[in-house]
This record gives sequence, C-alpha cells and structure tokens, in this order.
Amino acid sequence: MKRLPLSHGLSAAFLFAVGYFCAASDLFNRTPATAQAELTPTKGREAFKAGSERSEGTLKEIAETLKRIESRIEKIEQAATRAQSAK
Repeated sequence: MKRLPLSHGLSAAFLFAVGYFCAASDLFNRTPATAQAELTPTKGREAFKAGSERSEGTLKEIAETLKRIESRIEKIEQAATRAQSAK
C-alpha cells in the first residue's frame, strides 16, 4: 500500500477543521432558530361529510341552474309571443 505525503494529510485535516468550525459557529447558516409557516384554510373533504352535507351544495347548484334555465325559457317565450303578435 502506498503512503500519502504528510502535506496531503495536513491539508485534509485543515479542510476538516475549517468545515467543522463553519458548521459549529453557524457562520453560513443564517436561518432563524424557529420554524415559521403560513397557514391557509382548506375546504372540508367530501369523504368525511355526511350524506346530507354532501348533497346540500349539489342541490344549491341544481337550484341555481334551474333558475337560470327558467329565466332563459321565459325570455324565449316572451320573444316568441312578441314575434307572433308582430305578424
């Protein structure tokens, strides 16, 4: 086995000591010691809601859609009535 010169060993020891000093002295680590987080509220998961809670939102959407359809049909009927009376 070939032996390395003493200068290689000293260089390695010096680099190890510098690395250890930097880590121990927190020279390059400027992050705060406490964790900080931003919390955002999330929607409740559908899987954990009861059947009535899950269907309530769906029923509201259906009711809104039906109201829009009814108003459109009413406008079409009014336009058809106006078209017939204009003849």
